[in-house]
Amino acid sequence: IARNLVLLNRGDEALAVLEAVPESKRSVAVLHEMGRIAAQRGEVDTARALVGAVLEQEPTHHDALRGMVPLDLQAGLFDLSRKRIEAAVKGNPEDSDLRLLAGVVAVIDGRPADAKRAFEKAIELDPRNTIAYEHLARFYAMGGHLGEAVKNYEVAVAAQPEDPSLHYFLGVLYQYGGNLNRAAQSYEKAIEHAADFAEGKNNRAYLLAEAGKQLDRALQLAREAHGQMPGSPHVADTLGWVLVKRGDAGEGIPVLQQAESS
Repeated sequence: IARNLVLLNRGDEALAVLEAVPESKRSVAVLHEMGRIAAQRGEVDTARALVGAVLEQEPTHHDALRGMVPLDLQAGLFDLSRKRIEAAVKGNPEDSDLRLLAGVVAVIDGRPADAKRAFEKAIELDPRNTIAYEHLARFYAMGGHLGEAVKNYEVAVAAQPEDPSLHYFLGVLYQYGGNLNRAAQSYEKAIEHAADFAEGKNNRAYLLAEAGKQLDRALQLAREAHGQMPGSPHVADTLGWVLVKRGDAGEGIPVLQQAESS
């Protein structure tokens, strides 16, 4: 209920719903949602206290760790986020999302070599971790090594042409380099080799929407991706954008708002 109220820009009502839960019965989910509302309202100290309470109970809670990073930055306490995430990775080294967070922290911290290793490890642990691919692509682009990365992945795709993840990441690299036609071809190949490859469907749908072409197919791909990854704000954003581009703003805008608040 609270999350839906937030989507309707009724944050005060959402908070009232959550505060009605007795303190002794507030679950991790309730505390986390209260912390997110406080962060959206700019109440940094309150948000840090609430999200911190989540992390006391679940030190490897990915969403809470991620949400605490900007809060710690605003409070001038970034070292705490670094230490929490390092401890979480040490406690659960096979978690792809935690490795991704470690990479994000390393970028903020000015440790490019550590960031690269962390993003690559996140992909190794979960070859379908969409966000890890995109962070690594952005890392290559910022470091001026995008062309080198593209060449390496083209070789990898030639050696393993049936691997959808390789096609997908090559598409991401092409997209960051502005080669949208090649990106589209790579996403199509990823889908061809794995009909349930939600990430490939999502990115292909986004490119179609941006080009204003084949919007019916874009909607089909976006809905399929969203059905497979309903909790992904990245995928929800694509679905909302496709709906808006098709002229269905009444349905698309709430989806975009949901993606923004996730």
